[in-house]
Amino acid sequence: MKKITINWKSKTTKIVAICMATILVIGVGIGIYFATRTPRSEKLLIMNWGEYMDESILHEFETYYKEQTGKKVTVVYKTFLDSEEAEKAITKQKKDFDLICPSEYVIERLYNQGFLLPLDFEAYGISDEKENSYIGGLDEEIVTASAPNKGTDKNTYVIPYLYGTNGIMYDKEKIKTKGVTLFDEEGLPKKTADTYYGWDLLWKDNLTISMKSTGRDSFATAVLYNNREHLLTLEGEALKTELKRLFNNPDNAMLTAAQAAIQALSKDRNKEDDDSMKDEMMKGTGPDAGLFYSCDAGYTFEANENLWYYVPEEGSNFWVDGFVMPKYAVNKSAAHWFLNFICNPDIAYRNMDAAGACSPVEDAREAIRTAYEEDEDGEYFGYVEKYTGADFEAYKAMVIETMFPTKEATLWRCEKFHAFDNEELTNEVNELMSHYFLG
Repeated sequence: MKKITINWKSKTTKIVAICMATILVIGVGIGIYFATRTPRSEKLLIMNWGEYMDESILHEFETYYKEQTGKKVTVVYKTFLDSEEAEKAITKQKKDFDLICPSEYVIERLYNQGFLLPLDFEAYGISDEKENSYIGGLDEEIVTASAPNKGTDKNTYVIPYLYGTNGIMYDKEKIKTKGVTLFDEEGLPKKTADTYYGWDLLWKDNLTISMKSTGRDSFATAVLYNNREHLLTLEGEALKTELKRLFNNPDNAMLTAAQAAIQALSKDRNKEDDDSMKDEMMKGTGPDAGLFYSCDAGYTFEANENLWYYVPEEGSNFWVDGFVMPKYAVNKSAAHWFLNFICNPDIAYRNMDAAGACSPVEDAREAIRTAYEEDEDGEYFGYVEKYTGADFEAYKAMVIETMFPTKEATLWRCEKFHAFDNEELTNEVNELMSHYFLG
């Protein structure tokens, strides 16, 4: 792998980032206008989650691709609200995106249905021998975790982009006013003889909450809530095995119970999160607590010091979002070079910084985690005014573990989603939250 020195240092506040996004939208609009006049063979069509990439790298890639191949390319970048939207764009609408970045269970479903093309970097002149490949810098465990082609020797379909967890983000000051004070000095839930605030925090009648509009995430949360007492008795592999069963092999009784748990949430206190609730949390206008991705939390911390995040002890989901090439892709050359480009540690560092999530590019991940841990000049924690001494150290540890989850502290009690075995169950779970919010 080609080695480089990471020198990117830019930690602007998220409030400023939102303002800058307005300027970016204007620029993107101009780019789209010119892109419509560009031959399709010279376009690279990418679909990704919103607020999930340092979009300034897109123009840099166009220059990089010209330098590496002598060919022109114009990046057309679009966003989606959830993985199912990206899936529908391929399976139903047959859009010719060159790259999309859904979550692992949707990738697995696309693979099973024959909608993905294998990746072959050497076919496009990218290899360790030529010293122009960054692919070798990926964490092999995350590469394996993202693979949809189980039972083969190699993941040939996915380049993992970012990973993290599902958990609860809450406003510490708001929940105090509601009488929820069972949190220790580190801001995490503590057990008493008869009380532990895990996923059941979201079912407390006096709290306002938010739930993801995506059925799979909210279904899993309801399953965890329904089985919380049993899960708290398990540890190690026994817990992971049970989580895998609950997440991926639900029977009719589990589905009915999950539906009942969701319906038990009062709509008066439950806000639908269509991937925009993190902005409300940043501004202090969101709910008291909610189901959030760790990248949501990582994105919000700098704007609101009252926000804390944790993964309940009974367990949660470990997700991996990855780039794949759909079978309708046109510009396969630019797609491969773009995947190589985002594995450059400099670029991965910037994307982590922008998205608030963890990259499988090992050099970048270790560099930014170290920068957070050794932050002496206030670049990453200079915004903190509320916490000092031990309180600051606890807050800092929480932020770092949220954004860069470790096996020892968090991932040991997390499991991945897999594609369900039958389409009927997939549809029922996908429609779970739309029925709730619209019903």
